[in-house]
Amino acid sequence: MNCIYFVIPCYNEQEVLPITAEQLRIKYDQLLQSGLIAESSRILLVDDGSKDRTWQIISQLHQKDSRFQGVKLSRNCGHQNALLAGLMTARSFCDAAISLDADLQDDINAIDEMIAAYNDGEEWLDQAIAYVSDNKAYLDQFLRERIPQIRMIPSEGTYLVWLDCSQLPYRGMALEHFMINEAKVAFCAGYEFGKQGEAFLRMNVACPRCTLTKALEQMEKAINGLSLQ
Repeated sequence: MNCIYFVIPCYNEQEVLPITAEQLRIKYDQLLQSGLIAESSRILLVDDGSKDRTWQIISQLHQKDSRFQGVKLSRNCGHQNALLAGLMTARSFCDAAISLDADLQDDINAIDEMIAAYNDGEEWLDQAIAYVSDNKAYLDQFLRERIPQIRMIPSEGTYLVWLDCSQLPYRGMALEHFMINEAKVAFCAGYEFGKQGEAFLRMNVACPRCTLTKALEQMEKAINGLSLQ
């Protein structure tokens, strides 16, 4: 059995955290009884500089049940950075980590299938990695040939790709809004990771090729429109 860490960023979650914790406790017991996780598995709650009682609740949960662990950030760093802090903490202790939102907006019963896929889905994973790798190559070629204003940053073993948009006349939130409003494509905005990311966007390429092509064509049309203004 694998040691699994469930990483949950939390910001001002005092109202929902007790409810979430109880649901996760029940799910943990079910997974353990089903033999899907090891007893060393943990629920890691990351307090992203909350201004309410979130950290006190995390501390109380840990005192009552050591399966709950906590990380407290010194200030509010944003959801993505809080998640990254949790994952970087968990990586030294677990075989795999699963991220969840504090309000459990995603179906936690899907965790069973995720762990089963992790344990037994080697053939599928090999195919998925090959497909994502091909999508990266396709993205890079498309940008070079048709949207040279954007450059793909080579990535290492992930389905998320950074795009350097420094040749466009937008930064930060303005860049994000341009892509959403004009290209009709949503990205993870680089400014959420700090000022140095204001000219960058992060793209998920783990999608059907037709979806990627449609997004790129919409970006191309929007960016070409800039030169006509």
